[in-house]
Amino acid sequence: MKHYLERLSVSVLQSANHDFCPNLNRYVYWLKQPFGWCIVAILFSLLVGLSVGPQGYVLASVFLALLVLGTAWPWLSMKGIHCSLALPSGAMKENEPGQFVLGVRNNWPIPVFGVTVEGDFLQGFDPDDDPIAFSLKRIPAFSKTEFPVAITPRRRGVLPAGEVRICNGFPFGLAAVSKPVAEIATTLVWPECETLQGSPPADGSLFNIAGALADRAGNDGESIGIRCYREGDRLRNIHWAQTSRSQKLMVRERQTPSSAISTVLLDLCPDHHSGRGVDSSFEWSIRIAASICFQLHRTNASFRVVCLGLPRNVPHTKGNARGIEPVMRFLASLPTLKMQRESSDLIPKNRPNPSLSNQTFFVCTSDSPVMNSAGARIEQIVIELNGFADSHSELRNGKENRPEKHRHGGFLVTAPRLAASQLEVAWRRSFGHAAG
Repeated sequence: MKHYLERLSVSVLQSANHDFCPNLNRYVYWLKQPFGWCIVAILFSLLVGLSVGPQGYVLASVFLALLVLGTAWPWLSMKGIHCSLALPSGAMKENEPGQFVLGVRNNWPIPVFGVTVEGDFLQGFDPDDDPIAFSLKRIPAFSKTEFPVAITPRRRGVLPAGEVRICNGFPFGLAAVSKPVAEIATTLVWPECETLQGSPPADGSLFNIAGALADRAGNDGESIGIRCYREGDRLRNIHWAQTSRSQKLMVRERQTPSSAISTVLLDLCPDHHSGRGVDSSFEWSIRIAASICFQLHRTNASFRVVCLGLPRNVPHTKGNARGIEPVMRFLASLPTLKMQRESSDLIPKNRPNPSLSNQTFFVCTSDSPVMNSAGARIEQIVIELNGFADSHSELRNGKENRPEKHRHGGFLVTAPRLAASQLEVAWRRSFGHAAG
């Protein structure tokens, strides 16, 4: 009986909220607003005054006064307000708490109430979410007030994304008057990085991802020749036997380290991804690539990021010759999956494979084409699309929190909730023997 009543109540609520005439919404939408109901009340009051007595005109006057006051007050109050937005000077990261400061100058001799700030501060889990609104306290008369507002961005990109507006509907909420914030400072939100331990191992042709010794003049490795002493040469490199024979200082010429550039290859073709918002396979691909880049930079390795499937007018590659910050800015500024799907200028899918270095990390999905190694060593991190089709995906079939081998020959990331731990486990098992 209890179960039946619960189902009945759910059915009644669904029926009460069902839109039976969606085609008529545009004609009656104004009735959903307080302004529309106020106009209806004025019309009915006038009808009462014409049909019954003068009391209807009194009511119509009261409603008209409320309408004028509720419209003019917020409009006049917004005329005397000037706002500026200040953000942290440095970059932020996804899910990292921070704050912005909204400066408000009130030029009126009376305080202003009910002001809200609306904008996309990357706090929604999906770019299509409604803008976030922050309410401000009382703004004193003839003052300049600063309001610190705590934020935690959930998405990467430029903060704030788009226009920021201040709104006011005080005192009755009949009409909301808004205007853009005049002075806005922006900052970048970097993709979230997972902490990885270890570095890629040495093999026959690649002594270390940080580089091998080359037969060029330097101060390390074996001797490759002898030359005359130059000011600044180390005394321990002096070749005393040759110095004695030639009666002038001679030094040994040694080898120098030669850095091997790694490649982090990122498949961003929209047809190879699924999901929405921050838990889509597209966003997790960027986070995984950012984590790998951060770890390579920590181990003093030279690398470059190469993105596949981007529009022609968007940069496709970035290296860490000038540090990790340009790489993180590059990844933070990449288009979203929605922008990718709406773009008509994408690089063709049949584009030839990019040139790969000896050590390549390929971040791809289960729909990505198999990359031709052409002699390069490729470590593949594969995202299983079935687990990312729904942003609230759960564990399936009791799978353990452990990456699995895939047809691409890499490790499998199965779901958003497991992506961080699976990446960390896979990296530690493959490269944990080397010091990070």
